[in-house]
Amino acid sequence: KKCNVSSSSTVTKDSCTCSGSNHPTGCRCPSETTQLTGIPINQCECRSSADPRAGSTCPAYCVKEQVNASCVCDSNNASFPYTTCEREKACTINLVNQSNITCPCLSTGDPRAGLGQCQAYCIKGQTNTTCACDTGSTYYSIAQCNIDKLCITDLIHQNITNCPCMTQNDPRDESVCKSSDPDPTDPIIPDPPEKDPETEQEQGSGSKQEEDGKKTEKEESKTFNMIWIIFIVIGILIVAVIIVIALFIFRSRNKRKQIQIKKKNKEILLEVKEETKIIFIIFFLFI
Repeated sequence: KKCNVSSSSTVTKDSCTCSGSNHPTGCRCPSETTQLTGIPINQCECRSSADPRAGSTCPAYCVKEQVNASCVCDSNNASFPYTTCEREKACTINLVNQSNITCPCLSTGDPRAGLGQCQAYCIKGQTNTTCACDTGSTYYSIAQCNIDKLCITDLIHQNITNCPCMTQNDPRDESVCKSSDPDPTDPIIPDPPEKDPETEQEQGSGSKQEEDGKKTEKEESKTFNMIWIIFIVIGILIVAVIIVIALFIFRSRNKRKQIQIKKKNKEILLEVKEETKIIFIIFFLFI
């Protein structure tokens, strides 16, 4: 039976069936999903299928090719089976960790591009046979990318408007790409201008003057260096003479002192001898 007491009341557990108008604490959730409208999810949790509260108090069910992170897969949807929905959801919210078998490579915005599982997107000016044209690129259109790839993989069947002639190894006939015709991308090298003899003469005289000037500078620098060397040698000689004179004076003074000392010593010896003689005389006189 349906509950007939207010939602703010409490009843014995499972004693009555919850309804949108009356869902007291302890009521039993209805078995029919259509009767879940208005019942809070804290009393009757969201159902995996056919819940009328989906998209309001419960998450919305996922729609094919419109899967997002917030939707839930419907367990009883024949047109969009649960396993297919879960795979598509993984390819949407966790694509970088999915294989290219589970989630085929995307033509734009695939985080796996260039990482091994999916081809890298082509870059303008660096197109090659292994890259994939990016359908979402704003600076390198898919049409131009495809043309550039054909110029690499199928050049023989392309016209010169889309694929200009190559300077070497172009597989197209000479009627399409003449070998004698210059490559429009090659830079134009102008012929060297004729030399004016007068100009050459002036340039020759100018260069001669420069050489003479350089020679003069070298000679001046040599003279300056020689003067400095002479000054340095003279300075060294003067210092050496001063040192020799000082040594001579020092030695002369030492010799004088030694002579004076010898004289004094002789005088002292003479005095001692005289005194000794006097002592001996006095001694003999007393005897």
